[in-house]
Amino acid sequence: EETGGLRLIQLVVRLLLQSRRGRREIDGHRVRYARGSRQRPLDAVDSGFIRRHLIGGVEQREIVIAEYDPAWPRRYEALARAVRDALGGTLLRIEHVGSTSVPGLAAKPIIDILAVVPDSADEDSYVPRLVAAGYALRVREPDFFEHRMLRTAARDVHLHVYSPAAAEIDRVIAFRGRLRGSAEDR
Repeated sequence: EETGGLRLIQLVVRLLLQSRRGRREIDGHRVRYARGSRQRPLDAVDSGFIRRHLIGGVEQREIVIAEYDPAWPRRYEALARAVRDALGGTLLRIEHVGSTSVPGLAAKPIIDILAVVPDSADEDSYVPRLVAAGYALRVREPDFFEHRMLRTAARDVHLHVYSPAAAEIDRVIAFRGRLRGSAEDR
């Protein structure tokens, strides 16, 4: 529905603007960037920043929005099992996040997964095992909670990796909860 999509865009813009001021509130939970994090304003992102963080360079891709697919949660479960098998005890938490985790929401048909490991900056402790499981490191953001993003060769899965103290984990989960719980915001 076009108005639902517009509401979602408005909510995302509102949340982004609030996060630029260093705080955000979702469902009564106040979420803010951790003291000392070096969050970059959206307008400060330049080509040098992209070159330092994006592995493999900028790609030209068509953005496709698909109707909600009830197979997405089952696909996530299979992917989560494979990540659990690859990482074993190194994996502290795994969650289905992003648009495909919200029933009824049209989305890019890319499964977003949030994974928490003891130290996401210690790539040697988990990246080789994920590479063996079919993922490739695509994004390295040391200034944003040591975020790493790996993806499949088919580009249909984004695996976002954080350390336990990353405030972004709570923000992503709260945003997912908000969209799941509020048809008006979808």
